[in-house]
Amino acid sequence: MTATSWLVLALAGTIAVVDWWAAETGRRTVEAVAKPAVIVLLAGVAVTLTTSSDLGRWLVLAALACSLVGDVALLRPDRAARFAAGLAAFLAAHIAYIAAMLLGLGAAAADTAVGIAAGPALAIAAAVIVGAGFGLVGQRILRAVQASGHAELVLPVAAYVGAISLMVVAAWSTGRPTALAGALAFYASDSLLGWDRFVGPVAHRSLLVMATYHVGQALLVLSLAG
Repeated sequence: MTATSWLVLALAGTIAVVDWWAAETGRRTVEAVAKPAVIVLLAGVAVTLTTSSDLGRWLVLAALACSLVGDVALLRPDRAARFAAGLAAFLAAHIAYIAAMLLGLGAAAADTAVGIAAGPALAIAAAVIVGAGFGLVGQRILRAVQASGHAELVLPVAAYVGAISLMVVAAWSTGRPTALAGALAFYASDSLLGWDRFVGPVAHRSLLVMATYHVGQALLVLSLAG
């Protein structure tokens, strides 16, 4: 991490807290500025930090760009077309993160003692965790989507659940603590959002979803630093 990286990260954290407050209190105008600003600043962190994988950096930047598109689309998630666009954008983001973890960060760690010893075991543990998550949460969300009268969303939501589950497994396979924690935080954020939208209301949903989302994104970016 460079001094510039820390400075940009601190600014991103400050703006993130403002966004959490805006989301929780319903200040849409503030949220419309703060929410995408956090992702732009995290991209600044990704650009300025020192990493062992330039390919990983570019793929993480691609994931953040897709996330930015998704964030803007989901500023008005009550509109079906915008929700579908946001879902597609974040699906692309997870694919980019999977590539970043497997081709960039995972490849950089593959020859290390930690990578050889821990990577496969952590990937198996992650598969067990996301499998349990699907059994407890994912299935309920998919059934609720089907029962909601929006049959056209069943396959996209199922594909999204699969993609974020694979992202968790890929992140854990790197053996990097920041990637492990970041992937789980992102998974928790999307699970809360899906449950609230399709199954039933979640108390303080906006605050919880945005806090876990930003923490997850920040940690995935920081995983570039090892």
